[in-house]
Amino acid sequence: MKEAFCTYEQALKLKVLGFDWECYEFWDLDFCTDGIPMKIRKTRSKPKVCVVSERNSMLERMGSPLITAPTLACAQKWIRDIKRLSVQVSFNPGKEDWYCCIVNMDSSYNIFSKFGYMSYEKALSEGISEALKRIESSQTSSILFRHSGKCNICGKQSDTLIPIATEELVCPECIKSNKFYRKTNDETPIVT
Repeated sequence: MKEAFCTYEQALKLKVLGFDWECYEFWDLDFCTDGIPMKIRKTRSKPKVCVVSERNSMLERMGSPLITAPTLACAQKWIRDIKRLSVQVSFNPGKEDWYCCIVNMDSSYNIFSKFGYMSYEKALSEGISEALKRIESSQTSSILFRHSGKCNICGKQSDTLIPIATEELVCPECIKSNKFYRKTNDETPIVT
């Protein structure tokens, strides 16, 4: 069940971004040589394998080197509920593969899409990684949730810029006139 959990890198990034939900699995690099999260609880004598629910904040207070290992579904829900990005995965029947997209829930626009995944879990994991990258960059540059500035298409100043999949900020007038319309590598529209 390796693919059911966030990778160590994803779990670490989630923790840095404020993820503090209860989880039953933990990452401990001393015991996770195969990449599968272990159910570990720190005791006075030695780590033991057991089922226990903890949060990152509780583990830090205990001085534990462990971090929570959320499932992909838990990370997806946290990103949606807390960061207002919807990571969506769908099957592409024409090509018999999966694709993922990320929708900014404040603007209702697709800010990322990618095709060609051979499994649902791989598409979801990649979508989560991309969402975490965008959340992390938005905290330093405010690009993701920025609502005012210069439109990347027409250059006009606007108070309601909308981020689109090409990472450009577009004003509502350019969206209405379809000036922003671009195609991805596989010829599917970014925003319809």
